[in-house]
Amino acid sequence: MTIPIIPEISNGLTLDSALSSILMSIAYEEIALAHIINAEAEKLQYALGTLHEDCQGELTAYDAIRINESVHSVLQQTVNTVLILNNKLDDAISFGCHQKQARAEQAASGFSDFAH
Repeated sequence: MTIPIIPEISNGLTLDSALSSILMSIAYEEIALAHIINAEAEKLQYALGTLHEDCQGELTAYDAIRINESVHSVLQQTVNTVLILNNKLDDAISFGCHQKQARAEQAASGFSDFAH
């Protein structure tokens, strides 16, 4: 996984740049979660001996249960994080739509002042 390049905020933070930063942070978190899910899949493949031909080992029932519990725990935490990110995304989109509508109404009221 490569380290994301996050743009530097040099001239102050505007509403649009703040919203963009929030959306980028959500995307980066989702990429990180995808890497976690992939790592858990590789853990299972390794344990089952299907990742590489050279990793054919004896897997006891106890080991299989422990690995399954570990993967289950990580995936459960990942799902919880995805739900939080989904709420964060919904809030950001809703906020962006409200701001766009407010700007449009403000622009429309500004034009009506000039008409009279």
